[in-house]
Amino acid sequence: MKQYLVLLMIGVAMFLAGCEDVIEPEEQTEQLYELTLTVMLVDKFIPAIKVELSGEPKDLNIELKAPDDNVTTKRIYSDNFTQNSGEVVFYISEAGVLPLEGKYRVIVRDGGRGVASESLTLNGPDLVITEAEFNITGTTLHNVIIGIENKGNTPGFAQEAIIKVGDEPVRGWLFYNGIEPGEIVEINIPRTFNIAEDGSHINIWIYYKQKLVASYETDIYPE
Repeated sequence: MKQYLVLLMIGVAMFLAGCEDVIEPEEQTEQLYELTLTVMLVDKFIPAIKVELSGEPKDLNIELKAPDDNVTTKRIYSDNFTQNSGEVVFYISEAGVLPLEGKYRVIVRDGGRGVASESLTLNGPDLVITEAEFNITGTTLHNVIIGIENKGNTPGFAQEAIIKVGDEPVRGWLFYNGIEPGEIVEINIPRTFNIAEDGSHINIWIYYKQKLVASYETDIYPE
């Protein structure tokens, strides 16, 4: 009997310990409003999520739960609706700061009742130099124009270009650009280099806060 009680107590202890790791299920809501979530940059520098909702104009609370479980609430009023559509914007980090990666969930509440919900998962930016144009006269490269595309689903940033052409000294160019998901920005880099008669290899590195975020390389030739 004592052995049975000992085993029972061990089993209960293991069960209670396991309960600490149980993930609570998401709150289920009605879907009385159509929600569209858009990741964007406010003023080109502040990462944000725009929530657009369509449905009956009412005074509603909109909650945004971030990956760290922090909840931000905004209020939308019936007068803010235009043709049964309204919107609110949540900042998800400070200007120039990458937002947390992970799941963001929006819940619309009428009083305390959840009347709509929608989620999205941010996986981070993916900056790619998709094009490069070289302004060359003779054996002189006068400037480089590059296109940087954000192929990720999270806003990204770029602030410095480092260029190396053949054996020429490395040169840098400072700028500052926020790049929304799917956006391509054009950067003009006015740096002059000499090109070897038989051509030179060029490397372009793009950094943000001293971290490499994109790179490009090719061969260029005199014209």
